[in-house]
Amino acid sequence: GNSGLKPKDNEFTSKPWHWPINYQVVWWLNLLSIALYLLSGSIIAVAMQRGARLPAEVA
Repeated sequence: GNSGLKPKDNEFTSKPWHWPINYQVVWWLNLLSIALYLLSGSIIAVAMQRGARLPAEVA
């Protein structure tokens, strides 16, 4: 069966602190980028509703 897929107790297994990039840093940076994207989209939407002239690259 699949018994060979499980690492044995004496074998080295990967722990999160052995990984090259801390997953918590990646998580918070991802959350921050999503929040900034939504915030900038909201600001642009409100500005367009108020009739503000935006550069052609944005609108």
